[in-house]
This record gives sequence, structure tokens and C-alpha cells, in this order.
Amino acid sequence: PQESIPTDSDDVYKYCASGMYYL
Repeated sequence: PQESIPTDSDDVYKYCASGMYYL
């Protein structure tokens, strides 16, 4: 995502769940 990349596992999981794989 172009927004601030989350560092919390919860946030990361939500990002991944949303289909926004930045890894």
C-alpha cells in the first residue's frame, strides 16, 4: 500500500486479508 506500512501483526494480517500484499 502507498499508505504507512503497518508494523503490527494485526495490521499486517488485515492488510494481507484485504488482498494488499506488500510483502
